[in-house]
Amino acid sequence: MLHFDEQSLRDLAGLCKIACDDQELSRLMKNLEAILEYVDQLNALNTEGIPPCRQIADDLTLELQDDAVSDLLQAADYLRNIPSKVGGMIKIPAIFKS
Repeated sequence: MLHFDEQSLRDLAGLCKIACDDQELSRLMKNLEAILEYVDQLNALNTEGIPPCRQIADDLTLELQDDAVSDLLQAADYLRNIPSKVGGMIKIPAIFKS
């Protein structure tokens, strides 16, 4: 079984930029150990000769509607409700800071 110790979990939380207090870290540790134990159980199963499952039911069929062009929303119509716009485009807050 792959084993995570508390320091590894703290390091992983730091890399993911997730702030965890000791109580949350303890709960995450228990959940992670349970998940890893379950994965070990799955890995112990003999799956030799069993084809991969691509869907859960062989008789399941999806009925999709045909694509149809309808009245398109004009830019002026949806831009009317946008609080901040520049040159016919929606202005959003900066994602990256320089």
